[in-house]
Amino acid sequence: MLAASSAQLLPVRGLSASVRQHRAEVSPGSDLSSLRASRGSLYRWTGGVLGALAVGSRQGARLARTPPSKPADIRQRQHLPNTFEGTPTELAASLARMARSRQQIPRQDLEIRARQCAAALLKQASEAGASELADAAWALAVIILPEPGPLLNVARAAAAKAECLDPVDLTKLARAAAVLGKGTAAGIGCSELLSVVSKEAARSIHGFQARQLSSLAWAYATAECFEPEIFQLLAEASLKQLPNFAPQGLANLAWAFSSLGHQQPKLFLSIADEALRCLPGFKPQELSNLVWAFAKQDFCDERFAFAKNALTKAAAGKMASFKPQELSNLAWAFAKLRVQDESVMQGIAQAACISLPAATPQSISNLVWAFATMDLRNEALFKRVAEIAPSRLGSFRPQELANLIWAFAKVGFLDDAFWESMLQQALRKMGDFLPQHLCNLAWACATSQVKFNVNLMRSLQLEATAKIHHFNAQGLSTLAWSFASLGIRDIDFFDVIGLQAEQRILDFSPQGLSLLSDAFSGLPALRHQLFSAVSKTSILKMQLFGSQDLSCLLLAFAKVGLQDSSLFQAASVRARSLSLTAFRSRDLSNLLWAFSSVDERTEEFFRSVGSELTGRFLQLAEEEIDSSCDSVGREAKVQELLLDSTEALWAFRNAGLDASDLALAARKCLTRMGQHLDARGFCATSTERCRSLAPLLVEHAPAQTVAALPSRASLPLEPSVALDLSDRLVLLKPAGWEVDGGGDDRDECETADAHDENLLSQFLQNFLPSRRWPLPHDLEHRFGFTHRVDKPSSGLVLAAKTYEAHFDLLLQLSSGAIVRDYIVLCHGWFAPSRRIIRSRVLWTKGGRASSKVRPNGKPALTRLRFLAHCFNRKLGKAASLLAVRIGTGRRHQIRLHLAHLGHPVICDGRYSAVSEFLEDRQWCPRNFLHRHRLSFKDKAGDLREVSALLPADLTVVLKDLTPRDRCHSSSALQTWQQGVTEVDWES
Repeated sequence: MLAASSAQLLPVRGLSASVRQHRAEVSPGSDLSSLRASRGSLYRWTGGVLGALAVGSRQGARLARTPPSKPADIRQRQHLPNTFEGTPTELAASLARMARSRQQIPRQDLEIRARQCAAALLKQASEAGASELADAAWALAVIILPEPGPLLNVARAAAAKAECLDPVDLTKLARAAAVLGKGTAAGIGCSELLSVVSKEAARSIHGFQARQLSSLAWAYATAECFEPEIFQLLAEASLKQLPNFAPQGLANLAWAFSSLGHQQPKLFLSIADEALRCLPGFKPQELSNLVWAFAKQDFCDERFAFAKNALTKAAAGKMASFKPQELSNLAWAFAKLRVQDESVMQGIAQAACISLPAATPQSISNLVWAFATMDLRNEALFKRVAEIAPSRLGSFRPQELANLIWAFAKVGFLDDAFWESMLQQALRKMGDFLPQHLCNLAWACATSQVKFNVNLMRSLQLEATAKIHHFNAQGLSTLAWSFASLGIRDIDFFDVIGLQAEQRILDFSPQGLSLLSDAFSGLPALRHQLFSAVSKTSILKMQLFGSQDLSCLLLAFAKVGLQDSSLFQAASVRARSLSLTAFRSRDLSNLLWAFSSVDERTEEFFRSVGSELTGRFLQLAEEEIDSSCDSVGREAKVQELLLDSTEALWAFRNAGLDASDLALAARKCLTRMGQHLDARGFCATSTERCRSLAPLLVEHAPAQTVAALPSRASLPLEPSVALDLSDRLVLLKPAGWEVDGGGDDRDECETADAHDENLLSQFLQNFLPSRRWPLPHDLEHRFGFTHRVDKPSSGLVLAAKTYEAHFDLLLQLSSGAIVRDYIVLCHGWFAPSRRIIRSRVLWTKGGRASSKVRPNGKPALTRLRFLAHCFNRKLGKAASLLAVRIGTGRRHQIRLHLAHLGHPVICDGRYSAVSEFLEDRQWCPRNFLHRHRLSFKDKAGDLREVSALLPADLTVVLKDLTPRDRCHSSSALQTWQQGVTEVDWES
């Protein structure tokens, strides 16, 4: 009977009053969740109305009293006609009823009926009242039809009668405009509607109640429409009525102002006070929106800070109730607010791990971004994301994908399979990436430890080139630094970046200037115009530089050999004003290296920095070593300390300044660290085993000369031990053996097949088994080698057996205590008066001549003494015999320096012409360069000196040469053929 009677019901007059009465229950600013939350009251209200409509019907009266209990019952009791007739008031009421009951009506039926009702209403628009049209617009905005036409037309009809709209009507019209702004491609009709609302709202703003104010602000923010005048009026009116705002109203108001970037310190301080007053009444969504809004406000105040802390604690107490979107908003806000509460973030991570399967890509991206920004590597969270995200990566938008990749790289959580999946997805969507996304992607690839995807970087480079005009200053510096860090230095690409950077140089921050200069310092060709612009801008902004940016900037200028006195003087003043205690040890050693390498030797500055470093090393030496620290952390600390001390000592030596106190402090600190590492290596060895090995620790005489190997025509097949001390030894390396240390130490162009090469580390490891000597098996410490000799050359190599000795020898090397002497035969007749070469050396990986003399190379010092002029009678080739001593150990330094002067080493296949090398092979079997002498200090501090005679194959070459003169040259050739001779390096 109910079904039969309801089929006969039509919309009747008199419903408008009921609709008006219910306005206060559901505002235009209410979101979907709030509408669903009040579904029970909505059902009861709808049931009452429908009961009243069933005139004379007992079922209708009963329906008004008894709310339906099940959705199926509700659907049976819906009295929505298939055709719509009636007055505008009745039609508006029908639309409102549909909006409130939309969850119980099949979607397709709802859309059909809404269109029909809207069409019927529009036919009578001229007769309709402004309020009825505003009600209808609000209802259509809640229903959200696929096409904007019905909503737009009804809203325009309401706007045409705007002078008759009261505050409630205006908020409903604003809600409709917001839906149009977000739901259509170009926001059709949104601006014109909000313009009408602004005009009328400004006229009647004092008549708005608290809920209407927050709803109006919410609508403008949702439509992303910021009108300063109306927002100023909203702020003033809201301040007067804040005590009347409910928690939802406070959250919506704060969210609206913050989402549009409108700073209102006075309003937000008042919102903070009110939020604290009614804090227990906030729902999770309201709380997350409020915290998010606070995070967007850039001002500091004690009351504001107190409110942020209180909100944080309140959110922590309701963490389990938060939905994925609310959790991500909360995490994002905490990251922006720099909330350093790991327990709160741990709670977010635990809740998120449970709800992640239901999270949107945006929520997932924002969540991991927040944790990465706060440097929180929550293993469980990132692992969970890596598990569920791969199958959904296709639905991630470019920004979300870029942030996801950036976050995983930032915390160092790099699951190979997931990382590759993210990069492949980024490659597919590269064309849609904005400049900021490209920067995040480039940075992530540069900082991750996983080998980068070549195709991805090529595509990224092309995309960045096409969009280079849209990059801001920070983006340009990040882009350049990322590609330089990956070793991708395409000249054309960097020219494009450099040109844009020069044009916008004043926009760069101190960090941007330092990163930009660092990136361009590694290029083969120096871009003078860019560095000049960076220098001038840096001097202008010098007071804004922090310690790390300052050291990075000067280091870049030093790398390219630019002696910019104005910049370095301004930097030294800035460093003192910052206080040297604010600098990391790494930054201080970089400053010293930079000043020394460009001959900016301000003695007072060196003394100040040296004194600071000395104090730090002494303090470290007294501190107890943390045995609980993991091996990776301990290794990083050792390497940092080692680099800081060796660079600082080199800088003092290069500047000609005394650093004895610094050297003693560094040695004390590194000795203690070395002893700790040695003890760690012995932990698996029993006491009895150590005693049984004790007789092997034999000290040799304070000085020792090692005779040359037995004469033979062929090269020695194995290296030999020239000097064996308790904690260090000297090896005699034959030609063809490589002093390997891993990574960039490999000599690709001079290395044989990887499966059939002679590595000196293998000989050392066989001589010193790992059960007793862990260092020769430690790649991180270059197997204990102190220095190297090129593979085609021969000579003495110093190596350590223990970590303590290794650190001691590296300090000796940096301070100039180790002497390395060579005998070299080069092309042409070298000028006897030439005693020194200071050309800077730039090493680039790959290519035949990997080292080059360049202004942007590292400082290099080679000392020479002329010994003899001679020539090969068969080929008529002039040659010179030289004694060489190096002050620095740059890659291929001697060979490059001599080739640079036009006197390449005999039989050098890398730095001489190919034709010349082939001719040399006819009378010289290999590169004529031999390290014949080493001197260093042993564990007790006594000077040790080791010499080795010229190898047999090189001796034969000397015997085939004819001296140019019968006096000096003839005598020198004879003495070197017979054995090692002393060289006068003092004259």
